[in-house]
Amino acid sequence: MLGRFGMDAGSLLGVEIAPPSIRLVQLHRRKGAWRVRAWALEPLPAGAMLDGWIADPEVVGLALKRALQRSGSRCRQAAVALPAARAISKSISLPAGLADAEVAAQVRDAAEQFIPFDLEDTALDYRLLAPTGADAVSVQVAACHRGLLETLEATFEVAGLNARVLEIDSQALQRAPAIALDAELDRAGSSMGVACALAMGGVRLNLLPWRERRQRLRIRGFQAGCASVVLLVAVVSGFIDQHFRGVMQQQSLSPPGGQLEPEALRQELRQLQRVQAGRHFAVDVFEQVERAMPDGVYLTALSQEPAGLRLAGMAGSAALVAELADRLKSSSLISTAELQQLSAVEDGHAFELVAALEVAP
Repeated sequence: MLGRFGMDAGSLLGVEIAPPSIRLVQLHRRKGAWRVRAWALEPLPAGAMLDGWIADPEVVGLALKRALQRSGSRCRQAAVALPAARAISKSISLPAGLADAEVAAQVRDAAEQFIPFDLEDTALDYRLLAPTGADAVSVQVAACHRGLLETLEATFEVAGLNARVLEIDSQALQRAPAIALDAELDRAGSSMGVACALAMGGVRLNLLPWRERRQRLRIRGFQAGCASVVLLVAVVSGFIDQHFRGVMQQQSLSPPGGQLEPEALRQELRQLQRVQAGRHFAVDVFEQVERAMPDGVYLTALSQEPAGLRLAGMAGSAALVAELADRLKSSSLISTAELQQLSAVEDGHAFELVAALEVAP
């Protein structure tokens, strides 16, 4: 099973599969320092690898399973190294200030120029680096053939593990600082360096298709939000119809001289107009919520509160949640937006916000 890494550091195994052995390690932080929780070295059988990558998923998967058992770790999520020789890495320059969707489109356009196979067969990730000038930003791009992912998935299914990250080995080493190894692990020497770097986590390029998965989840979240608004509008419309029928019935049953005076009737009509406006108000609120969503944020649930709305969703970072709250508060139909819950989970940061609404016209 493949997915995006978004867990706390220490919740992943670092795994490097490269002749002559499989290197597996799990780290954790204690008092600001890295410590080894579990590790193992497992020799790779002859013929299991070809050109630095997995040739026999069954054989390698069984060797990986033995390494996991030897380590004693209960963790089943892993970050895996991809040999640099099997990957493509390049820095490109793009105009500054582009939205996420524009960056993604321009990265794909640029990738067509230096990737030797069809983009449909390509696993690709990128991240923005430091600005290269007043109007440009550098973007680091990594790519590999999707066939490597299929082999990796088959291998990890045999081992009973889930691959969450596929990172180029050389980039993992550059990204992670040097750490002091436990005495027990030190005898394994520098060969554990890549596995340790993978286990440390951090911001990195991940060649597993997490962007596609996030987009599918975002679409499902948007559909769930639309369904909630449709239900809300239906309830309001039902109330309007029921109230209108009640007024008409009251008028028809009232004895002569007991019917509503013109002023009372006008008040009833004004009330109906306010309720009718409330139906459009619900749609307007949803439109403002949708416009307030930053790139990298999507909703998973939308429910009505006594004085507002409760929004639940996922975000790529805590900063994006704060940006969403600020945008909501600046909306003309929302007075406040208070964060109720924020937690780091597998796909990023799960959040709940309560938005207080202005009074409907």
